[in-house]
Amino acid sequence: MGASTPDFLEILRVLVEEEVEFIVVGALSAVFQGAPDHDL
Repeated sequence: MGASTPDFLEILRVLVEEEVEFIVVGALSAVFQGAPDHDL
């Protein structure tokens, strides 16, 4: 059984739903801000 890719949008949805304060850093943050993911 191989490792699955985390569902980052689902993780963020749960954090927001539970009113958890958090920050997103790194490449994922860049993609959320509109950077094309093929350049990262």
